Amino acid sequence: MARKKYGHSLRRFTREMLGQWPLIVLGWLLNLTASAAAGVLPWLAGLFIDRLAAPNPGLDRFIQSLGFADAGAVDWLLPLGMAISLALNALLVFGGTLSIQVAGQRITYNLRRRFYDHLLSLDVGFHSTIGSSDPLARLVHDVNTLSNSVYAVKDFVTAVASTLVLVGLILARHWQLALATLIILPPVVVILNLLGRLVRRHTHTVREAESSLLARLRQSLESMRVVRAFGAEGHELDAFSRRVEDVRRKTQRREFTAAITTPIIQAIGVSGVIAVIAYGINLVVSGDISTGMLVEYVGLVALVLKPLRTLGQANTNLQKIGSSVDRLYEILDREPAITDPPEPAAPPLSRGEVVYDGVGFAYADRPILTDISFRAEPGEVVALVGPSGAGKSTLVKLLPRLYDPDVGRVILDGVDVRRWPLGELRSRLAMVPQQPLVFSVSVAENLRYGAPEATDDDLWAALEAVGLDDRIRRLRNGLCGEVGRDGETLSGGELQRLAIARALLCDPLVLILDEATSSLDSESELAVQRALGRLMAGRTTLVIAHRLSTVRGADRILVLDGGRIVERGSHVELMAEDGLYRGLVERQEGLTDR
Repeated sequence: MARKKYGHSLRRFTREMLGQWPLIVLGWLLNLTASAAAGVLPWLAGLFIDRLAAPNPGLDRFIQSLGFADAGAVDWLLPLGMAISLALNALLVFGGTLSIQVAGQRITYNLRRRFYDHLLSLDVGFHSTIGSSDPLARLVHDVNTLSNSVYAVKDFVTAVASTLVLVGLILARHWQLALATLIILPPVVVILNLLGRLVRRHTHTVREAESSLLARLRQSLESMRVVRAFGAEGHELDAFSRRVEDVRRKTQRREFTAAITTPIIQAIGVSGVIAVIAYGINLVVSGDISTGMLVEYVGLVALVLKPLRTLGQANTNLQKIGSSVDRLYEILDREPAITDPPEPAAPPLSRGEVVYDGVGFAYADRPILTDISFRAEPGEVVALVGPSGAGKSTLVKLLPRLYDPDVGRVILDGVDVRRWPLGELRSRLAMVPQQPLVFSVSVAENLRYGAPEATDDDLWAALEAVGLDDRIRRLRNGLCGEVGRDGETLSGGELQRLAIARALLCDPLVLILDEATSSLDSESELAVQRALGRLMAGRTTLVIAHRLSTVRGADRILVLDGGRIVERGSHVELMAEDGLYRGLVERQEGLTDR
């Protein structure tokens, strides 16, 4: 089964290489021609040695037919031919290597771009399950392994072809010695196969260990404040060290197996050659062949040993490639759960009406939402409250189709969101999450993330609307100033207002606020609330809030518990009831212990 899977993986990657076949074929032909040019060298050397031992009438006549009257010209023409053979070999190898290098880089670029594009198309459920470190390891480490893949394939094919060419020359010139040489090939093939399987298996375990290491490292760096607060540096170092050691041990096993391949093949080859040379010396002594022919044979065999060594290394690299291809296609073969509808509906008139009609959703067979039904009229503010785990965040994620409901419908402006073109649907929505998401780029690039055509005047207007324009002007380069990793140049409230300005530039019909002020201090919360007020004006807004004081003015409040809407109404109406909402409010205000 593993053998079949490996063959399937290499066939798939071979199809990737077909896109660059002109360069690959050119590189292969140049390298093959280089092997033939190198094969001329032993033949000329053998002629030269025999010519020194005794005159060669046939060779002399050939030289004279070229226009050289002096038969002694052979004494310098043969060394000149050997020099030309070496120079031609070097030139052809350079051209072949350059062609393969260009092809390899193009394949790597295309594969990395396609892999990332596919990652972007996969649903949120996939990313929540697998995390960020594993795809990152595949995108970097596995694709980097494939950056040398074309070399490995070229080396493997060229080594096989060169071996056949050189063995063909030996057969044509020295069939008796050639038959003896062929004895060493079967054990080489068997050993290549056995060691190749081991390398492939070890490579897969190394990749898994590297993914685990990267995940732990990323988690530690992103949680550095918690690590410092609990004085857990030693614990993190121990956990990291264990994973580093695991990677080291598994890599060492793989490299040991890979390293032993070439010496074993060389030992078999050299042993066979020594035996054949001894046999050749007996043929020289008996007068069956000349000394020059033996030298020619030894030179050809020496040339055969090089592609045999290359064959061992190329086979090892191919096993690594097989493992990396498997890991990449494991992601590439995954179908996105959320896709554009086959026959999308025409985008309706923009109003901003949102309807949830009998919606149910389960994650991994665990019910999250059950029979959710409500309507948000255009321009209304609907608040979603309830205890943690009630399903509030999942509910709003159904609107932009981060997930699709298992039952029921989510409707925007009279059309089921599953019939909207994805790009059109999401262009009419904007979300401001609890933790503002900013990139390590300039303020302008962050703002234009949802509105790439926005002018600088538009950016400043958005910043002014959220009260952030003066702060940005104080940055060294203004709009071009770097926000920095995780926005360390701005405070939490400023980052949230930057996210609100970005949403404002998108000019959405429907706004989703997911705990947008829950992590801010009182002063920052007041500034953000003012900015949100400007953003919400005239827009349908779904608000998730733990601080219930922030949703008193909502047109309607939906109280969720256990994935169901258990209460609905305005703040005044719900406070008049002795229900869950009133209990949550009183508990937050310290009026009750229930």
